[in-house]
Amino acid sequence: MDFEKGFELESMDLIEIPKGLFILTWNVGFGGSICCGPVISDDIVYFSSCDYNVYSISAKTGKELWRFKTGGVIFHSGPSLFGKRLYTGSGDGYVYALDLKGNLIWRFKTGDKVFGSAPVEKDGVVYFGSKDNNFYAVDAETGKEIWRFKTGSFVGSTASFNNEKIYFGSYDGNLYCLNLEGKEVWRFATRGNIVNVQPFMIDNGRVYFGSQDRKLYCVDAETGKEVWRFAVKRGINTVPTLHKGILYFGSIDTNLYAVNTDGKEVWRFETSGRIGGVKPTVHNDRIYFGSGRDEGILYCLDLDGKEIWRFRSGSAGIYSNAIVYGNHVYFGSYDCYLYCLNLSGKEIWRFATSTLTPAVIERIEEVPFEIKIPASESGEEKRLYEPKMSMADGQFDVIYSTDIVYKTQSVYQSGKKYK
Repeated sequence: MDFEKGFELESMDLIEIPKGLFILTWNVGFGGSICCGPVISDDIVYFSSCDYNVYSISAKTGKELWRFKTGGVIFHSGPSLFGKRLYTGSGDGYVYALDLKGNLIWRFKTGDKVFGSAPVEKDGVVYFGSKDNNFYAVDAETGKEIWRFKTGSFVGSTASFNNEKIYFGSYDGNLYCLNLEGKEVWRFATRGNIVNVQPFMIDNGRVYFGSQDRKLYCVDAETGKEVWRFAVKRGINTVPTLHKGILYFGSIDTNLYAVNTDGKEVWRFETSGRIGGVKPTVHNDRIYFGSGRDEGILYCLDLDGKEIWRFRSGSAGIYSNAIVYGNHVYFGSYDCYLYCLNLSGKEIWRFATSTLTPAVIERIEEVPFEIKIPASESGEEKRLYEPKMSMADGQFDVIYSTDIVYKTQSVYQSGKKYK
C-alpha cells in the first residue's frame, strides 16, 4: 500500500554553511554487485544487490530460494530483518516491506533514492532516510507515514537508538538526535557528510561515529557535547565495533584502526584498498573486514592487528559486512558473488547474482562542498568553523580557522504528522 505525498513541502528558513564541507558523493548504475551485508536467520541468508533484487538463499548450500525485484539499485540500504519481516530501500525511491517468503506487504514512496540508509524497526515504527533530505518514521503494519524530519542534504544513515532517542547523520555534516516524536533534541556539526550503513556504536552514554572530515568522534549521547575526536588521513564512512574496550573501524585511507575509548590509537593495519561501508565483525577474538577500491580482500586479524589469513574475491572490492554464522563466514562482493567461507578462510561455495557485470560507480569525489541546512527550532546560536584548504601529498587537508556564528530560527523540524 503506497503513501504518496508531494515533496514541495512547507517553506523553510535556510542558513548557509560556509564553503569547505567535505562530502563524498556517488551515483551507481545497474549491475550484480553486492554492497549490503547479508542477514541470516534459520539457515537462510537474505541479501540485496545492485541488480534491483533482494535474494533468499540456503546458508548450507547456496541454493536460491526466491528473489524479489524492486525498481532500482539497492545500494547499502538493506535488507534489514525484524521478526518475520524484511525491509529494504531502493534507488527507485521506495522502501519495501516483505515477508520471509518474498511477498510484498507494503511499499512507501520517498522523494528520491534510498541509498545508504537501511530501514530499522523499533516498537512498531520503521525509521529510514532518503536522498530527498528527509528522515522518516513509518507505521510498520500499514506503511503509512507518521512523521518526517527535514535535514539540509541527503540522509544516507541508518537509525540508532538509546534511551528513547533516535540518532542519525546527514550529508549536511550533522549528527542529529531526535525524540520518538520526531522533534530535535540536539545536533552536532562536523565538517563532512556522515554516512553509516550500520547503526552507530552507542555504549555507556557515548555515541561513536565517523565523518568525511576525516575524524572519528565520541559524543555524549544525552547532551551532544564532544568528548574527543581522532583524526585519520581520509574520510570515514564505516561504523566502529567495540570489543573489550577497543574500537575497531576502517577509513578510506586504507587503514583499519584500533583505538581505545579515550581516543588513543592502539594499532593500525594497512591494506591496499579503501575501507568503506563495512563494520568490522569480531567473533571469538578474530576481526573480519573487507577492503574495496580494486583490492577485494576479506581479512582475518587477531586482536593485536596481526593477519591470520586473507581471502581474495574478484578485484572490484568488498563493501559488505562479514557475518559469522555457525562455523562459516558470509559476505558479498562487488564482483557480483555472495561468498561462504569456513573459519580458516577456505571457500565453501559462492552464489552469483543475476548478472556478473559489476555495478558502475558513475561519480565518486571528495571535495569541498557548499550546502544549506534548515535552522533548528531551538532558537539557540550555533558555531561553525570556516576551514582553509591546504594540499599535502596530493590530498586536501582541513585547517580550522575563523569562527562563523549563525542564529537559528524556528522551522520545519517539528515532527509533523500526516494523516
